[in-house]
Amino acid sequence: MIAAEQWYEYQNNYQKYGLALKAEEGPKVRRSRSQTQQTLRVSARDRKTAVGLLFLIGLVLIVLIVLTAYSADVTYRINQLEAQQETVRNDIANLTVAIKTATGIETIERRAVEELGMVYAPLNEVIYVGGEEIHNFGVALKSAAYQ
Repeated sequence: MIAAEQWYEYQNNYQKYGLALKAEEGPKVRRSRSQTQQTLRVSARDRKTAVGLLFLIGLVLIVLIVLTAYSADVTYRINQLEAQQETVRNDIANLTVAIKTATGIETIERRAVEELGMVYAPLNEVIYVGGEEIHNFGVALKSAAYQ
């Protein structure tokens, strides 16, 4: 246990810093039931204000719900457009490959021989323009086409 002197010092320190060890008890006031009910009465103006605030809060919440639904709809449309864009990109890539395949020198030569019935001329019937002899026709045609 704490000695009485130390307890007295503690009390002085607490009082010095504004802390009271014991709760101060003031006189108790008894209120009648009618006085309590009078303080709890809400005026018509307060009721109107409360109803107005509730209406305003409800309106704000409804607007938030509508905006959330609209943003979800816009997000859905954006995702659909992105999916269509990806499909178009894939189609473009496939068409680019098909064009490169169809315009290749080997494909042109094969179609000329098979579909059009063209044949290579015998060497003695070949006439060279410009005086120089072309040994690889595919390479020459490619170099002439891409100059």
